[in-house]
Amino acid sequence: MKSASGLKSTLAEARRILVIGCPGSGKSSLAKRLSRVLDLDYISMDCDFSWLPGWRRRPGDEIDRLIAKAVTEERWIMDGTGLSSFDLRLPRADAVIWLRPSRYACLYGIVSRAFRYFGRNRPELPAGCPERLSLSALAYIWNSSGMRSH
Repeated sequence: MKSASGLKSTLAEARRILVIGCPGSGKSSLAKRLSRVLDLDYISMDCDFSWLPGWRRRPGDEIDRLIAKAVTEERWIMDGTGLSSFDLRLPRADAVIWLRPSRYACLYGIVSRAFRYFGRNRPELPAGCPERLSLSALAYIWNSSGMRSH
């Protein structure tokens, strides 16, 4: 693991950063904060690629086309795990930040976010996608492999 000064230096030099992790881990919050500090364009996988208004999923080939175009840019920070598009994103990234809080922290993050934005759009989602809390999202967090339980 890098020291704080080594991490700061790595991030300062990075032009393209991926922020990945479980739902509720704080990916979007961290990516938006770093985008301001490092003067990088912020890209949200959910808003910019995955979802259309009304919680309609964008077709996979269109998602891939949009991601392939976005990663050609020179300076960005992108949040979202989206394993199916790692082959497009990872080769272009200078740095990857993998957030791995406990499953309890992720559950707290997703539930508190649902209460904070319930029925309204949060900034990381396209218009027409009001915040909601689903049992499938909670189950995904709970059952995610490799998540620490402490």
